[in-house]
Amino acid sequence: MSVTFAETATRYGVLMQSGVESIIVRIGEDGRPKHRVLTDRVASAALNDQVDVYVASGGFSPGSVTEYQGRSKTNVKRVWFLPFDCDLADFLTMSKADVYALSQEEIDSYLPDFMEAATGAIRAQGLPVSGVEYTGHGLLVRTRLAFVDSDRVTEIDAALKTVVKRINAAAGFALVDTAGTDAGTRIVRLV
Repeated sequence: MSVTFAETATRYGVLMQSGVESIIVRIGEDGRPKHRVLTDRVASAALNDQVDVYVASGGFSPGSVTEYQGRSKTNVKRVWFLPFDCDLADFLTMSKADVYALSQEEIDSYLPDFMEAATGAIRAQGLPVSGVEYTGHGLLVRTRLAFVDSDRVTEIDAALKTVVKRINAAAGFALVDTAGTDAGTRIVRLV
């Protein structure tokens, strides 16, 4: 069964809406993010054999994002979802090198407690969890935003930073990566 960009992006809460451009991102051979607007043509393309495809967590002013620039806070018109990036190394209080040395079986044994801690911490802040993706050595927990509130970009950005600080203070360690608190401009992996 073929899965499209639009079907996958919609699962994240990304919308195709008039007056706002949703952005798909690929990392180029030069290591730079390369942007594409999620047009009808791109949205209907099959995602099955694609790898390293990302989506921005917000929608942008039409024409503001070009191939290599413009995915900036000043161009965000709506925030589709809040991304909470949780690192297994932080949860286990291990170095990243030590976590990368773990077998997949060992990693899998930690995931239920890790997922419960991450989703529980977000729910404790009064936020719903709309999705969780395993990222290899961590979790991406997403909270979709109501469309009616999604244009309150400045307030959402400030709230995300505050919520992450509260989560980490309650956990006693950096359960959620503070570097990932840029609402709207943050990209997360689709596949």
